[in-house]
Amino acid sequence: PTHLDFQVGKYAEAVRCNLLGYEADLALYGSAAAGCPSRFGIYTGYVVHNMEFCVWAAMYGANLASAQKAADAIDGFFTEGLLRSFPHLPTFFEAYSATPLMVLVRFGQWEKILATPYEADATLYVARTLFLHYAKGIAHGVRGELDAARGFLEQLREGLQGLQKGQRLHHNVDLVEMGAIALHVLEGEVLYRQAALAAAAAAAAGEQGGEAASFDGAYAALERGIACFDALPYDEPHGWLMSVRQTLAALLTEQGEWGRAVGLYVEDLELFPA
Repeated sequence: PTHLDFQVGKYAEAVRCNLLGYEADLALYGSAAAGCPSRFGIYTGYVVHNMEFCVWAAMYGANLASAQKAADAIDGFFTEGLLRSFPHLPTFFEAYSATPLMVLVRFGQWEKILATPYEADATLYVARTLFLHYAKGIAHGVRGELDAARGFLEQLREGLQGLQKGQRLHHNVDLVEMGAIALHVLEGEVLYRQAALAAAAAAAAGEQGGEAASFDGAYAALERGIACFDALPYDEPHGWLMSVRQTLAALLTEQGEWGRAVGLYVEDLELFPA
């Protein structure tokens, strides 16, 4: 039922039901695992589905506590030991380790992001490593630390260049597709912060003209992110848990470009009602 709840904007109900769902899943899965520790089944994917659906609904419903709780449940469920227990598990489930990082970005938890360490084995934690580059780049950009932000952008770009199609799957979505959105969004954020600092410096110096155009590169990068977001295969939860339209519209609003921002928010509400 929560698939329908999400479609009509009943995010609190989707959170409530998925929380009950994954708590029941863990009670059942835990007893089954205790009885047959060597068994692995497709139900493993259903457990994380309910956890991530709770995260997704909580992120759209502005519920940090529930989003964090469900994200912590994902981290607690897909431990390194579990990921290493079956050869194919990392391919199909390691990408979910990026979900808790999306929660931190969505709710602006910059200090927590910067304090988050990388996993020792980057060959196992491919998605988590890439998305931690993304998250740390966003955090540094917001803080005005552009050299650091650009460094993480380059690390993300380099990491994606070495990523093979099918290496990591997130249900119906390939990590390559998710990574393309992350790259465009981070690039847009870095270019935006760079332009904002330049515009502020020009204003302080009493200069005028050209400031609005300086944001064009940032907006174009985020438009590319929207195109990739729209091209993702159908999935619920979505293959990218944060609407790129909301990201671009927020930056446009900050610069007083109300018309473009409103248009994006209206488009977003057609996809994700409030």
